[in-house]
Amino acid sequence: MAPLSWQAQLARAIRCPEALLRYVGLSAGALGYSQKALRAFPLRAPHAYADRMQKGDPEDPLLRQVFPLRAEEQDAPGFVADPLGEAGMRRAPGLLQKYQGRVLAITTGACAIHCRYCFRRHFPYQDAAMTRARLSQSLAAITADKSITEVILSGGDPLSLSDLRLLDFFEALAAIPHIRRIRFHTRLPIVLPARISAGLTARLAAPGKTVIFVLHINHANEIDEAVMAAVALLRQAGILLFNQSVLLRGVNDSVARLISLVRRARGKRDRALLSASARPGGRRGPLRRRASTRHPAAQDHAGQGLRLSGAEAGQRRKRRAGEDVVAGLVKYAV
Repeated sequence: MAPLSWQAQLARAIRCPEALLRYVGLSAGALGYSQKALRAFPLRAPHAYADRMQKGDPEDPLLRQVFPLRAEEQDAPGFVADPLGEAGMRRAPGLLQKYQGRVLAITTGACAIHCRYCFRRHFPYQDAAMTRARLSQSLAAITADKSITEVILSGGDPLSLSDLRLLDFFEALAAIPHIRRIRFHTRLPIVLPARISAGLTARLAAPGKTVIFVLHINHANEIDEAVMAAVALLRQAGILLFNQSVLLRGVNDSVARLISLVRRARGKRDRALLSASARPGGRRGPLRRRASTRHPAAQDHAGQGLRLSGAEAGQRRKRRAGEDVVAGLVKYAV
């Protein structure tokens, strides 16, 4: 039997908490879930991702990222629905600008997986989704402003779009002379690696442009052979690869787990990238990890990563030369 297409896999994703628990060998009562959280942000997890969860383990770090626990109903002081302040950044419908020379396009509100910590779960996608009219407006705004040199395709997840719609936008951007970099922020190569094909990656090789994929991997167990094959296709197309990780309680909030992730992401290559950040968002109690100088991952410096305490830094210096693990939340280049 031929393998299912990525679209078919996405359509069959697990959407019921009880079904997910059964799939990973847990009883219905093993983890209490919140109906309120489920209504606010439905469960979605592709089988390709659930297959990597440890069977019979209610504390599995992949399961914790998608399961709507009751603790999610708890209010967290300082957490807000719009942690990036994106409501005031709209340049055009579906086009945000926070920094000089760079814009972010909300290509879609759809994702292959619903991560409980998502900082755009409250985003008004109905006002920003890339319809053809809005696409034209965004392209016109980008074309008219020659100070813009980089466009970030985000969402949702831009790879949730069909090849036709995705490449239509990508090729229109690549045709604008002053655009030097086109950057995709995507989780699909990780949670649904069948999305990456040789046909797609060949079309993403844009002469004269730097094409970047920023992946999203939080735990070493998310990386399996299918993910490595998808990443290899991207590399072969000359696409520059990075990873971003979010610091999550019970998932990767230890130096040991972060080192394991870096080593797994690096594989046999000399370098890999892991940058982690902690952003306040609304009602994400189960996964919340407050950044403080009392935690090994200390403070967030405007996207520059979180630092280790002095004691942890001392431990790091004792590790063998060449390990180059930096301060618990680590930055490398793939």
